[in-house]
Amino acid sequence: MSGAKNGDHRALRGLLQCPDANINTIDDRGRTPIYLASWKGHVSAVEVLLDDVNLDINKGRIKDGATAYSIASEKNHF
Repeated sequence: MSGAKNGDHRALRGLLQCPDANINTIDDRGRTPIYLASWKGHVSAVEVLLDDVNLDINKGRIKDGATAYSIASEKNHF
């Protein structure tokens, strides 16, 4: 989660090679790593996450259902 929030694409790439890594995990606010990276505008981190076949790109935030795409658009991170 911190790698996505901080835009540390190298850490994300390394973590995703671990067999028990869960790319779709959520934090206490219901945000996924792809949501956090999109929200912060970390393009390199988003690219690493998108390359993972296990990513559920449509998994939205629990509170309001916002997705990575919708939050990136809202923040003008195109």
